[in-house]
Amino acid sequence: MTLGNGDIILVCIKSWLESSDEVYDNLTKSLPTSVSFRWQPVETGFGQRKGGTDMGLFESLRSLGLESTGSHIAAKHFLAVMSREMPIVLHEDFQDALRGDARDGGRLIIVPSAFAGANTFFMDARLEVIGCFCHDTPPYHLAWRSGEGGVFGGSGSAQPESGPLIASHPAPVDLIPRILPVGSRYRVAHRRSTAAAARAVLTREADMALCNLATIEELGLEHSTTGIVI
Repeated sequence: MTLGNGDIILVCIKSWLESSDEVYDNLTKSLPTSVSFRWQPVETGFGQRKGGTDMGLFESLRSLGLESTGSHIAAKHFLAVMSREMPIVLHEDFQDALRGDARDGGRLIIVPSAFAGANTFFMDARLEVIGCFCHDTPPYHLAWRSGEGGVFGGSGSAQPESGPLIASHPAPVDLIPRILPVGSRYRVAHRRSTAAAARAVLTREADMALCNLATIEELGLEHSTTGIVI
């Protein structure tokens, strides 16, 4: 592929491209007229490293919990496309997923590339990268308790001048200003997963949460119109 000056290549998953006319239109409208734009679709299948460890040696698949996080959904997708059945063990954080004992013959772990510490999994001498695959997350929205949308038009309680407190896993926090009205102020409270962030809203530890649509629907929260797929 030859790139010209000002070319932008968006690498995306094929199935998403086929149903993303609105996203395409919005994105191209936001680009300067001097910039050209092309899609470069990729397949979603698992690419296994040549000579990598046989996955048949593992008895379970591990990833980040709670249930309905993007990591958990990706783990279920992985087992489905690989036509494999094994328990999915969810951990509070990825470092916990690495902690085994002498009885473990090894651990098979799904790690999202958006995870802020993903480089550890590529560099650690104890670990082997077996392969990779592409999988859309559910859309990520800002969510809140019923009627308490605040900056999105809900009544809610009075919020400080510094804006709503938004619970989120550290990795996707850069999505927040893309979802909030332009110029909005906000504060961030980190949680170990986006599902845990959503539960912080239910317990009134936060005003809003950045979490995926599966978690939002499971917990019965209201959410922003804008949602972003990672």
